[in-house]
Amino acid sequence: MNENRAWVLIVDDDASIRETLSDLLRSMGFNVQAFASAQQLLNYRHRDVASCLILDVQLPDLSGLDLQLELIKLNVQIPIIFITAHGDIPMSVRAMKAGAVEFLSKPFSDEALLNAVEQTIRCYVPTLRGRNDTQSSRKPKPLPKPFRGKWLTIGIRWWSQRESNPCSRRERPVS
Repeated sequence: MNENRAWVLIVDDDASIRETLSDLLRSMGFNVQAFASAQQLLNYRHRDVASCLILDVQLPDLSGLDLQLELIKLNVQIPIIFITAHGDIPMSVRAMKAGAVEFLSKPFSDEALLNAVEQTIRCYVPTLRGRNDTQSSRKPKPLPKPFRGKWLTIGIRWWSQRESNPCSRRERPVS
């Protein structure tokens, strides 16, 4: 395994989804570890080295949304891309408010997933943990929180500047 490649964790109870996503991501050069349940991920001792977590919402033991909250309680900071076949707007809002970076509805294209993973790694991982020796001993920075209350002004400023940000959530149209 190449330690310089990004690690992507996958949690989905459907074996065919796990296998397909694992093969796709490995073909693009990512290291991948897949799990069939939330508990398997919680028991995995190397989860803190992951660059990204692809998480199904509906799992047999603990829902993906509940797992997200459990990871927050454990101070495990992994950018999360949710995938689901049974999503709705309140569910996606709940996930995004808790810090998810993307919410994809099944079926989704390979391109949509790869774009989400690459953008997540490019934009979130450098803020979570440094990639050089001077930063490796520092505590990772927390994922961005939703803007609330007194932070509204900062949120509006961020929103107005996001068109120039290459890591903004939406791609700008090509003129």
